[in-house]
Amino acid sequence: MMWLRIGTDIRIPDDATILTFATAEQRTLITHDQDIGELVFNKKHRAPFGVVLFRYEPATPEEVAKRLVIMLRSGLYMFEGYLTAVEEGKVRQRAC
Repeated sequence: MMWLRIGTDIRIPDDATILTFATAEQRTLITHDQDIGELVFNKKHRAPFGVVLFRYEPATPEEVAKRLVIMLRSGLYMFEGYLTAVEEGKVRQRAC
């Protein structure tokens, strides 16, 4: 699996273009950008392979990674085709 960091590894000018790129590359988008959810649900922009939206600011990138590993190992979540909203005390999913 190859990780790409928008703004560091690759420059993409706006959220809609990021979604288009993620969809074309069949990548799950991991983000803190609340506008992504707005684009997917309210503006009906085609969602990428999946979106994991952190609705809180984890202290470190390692905290994000740990939370994702726990979610993956639990077997409770499928990311493809879903917007997964991660909050400090809960996780919600909605098909997109």
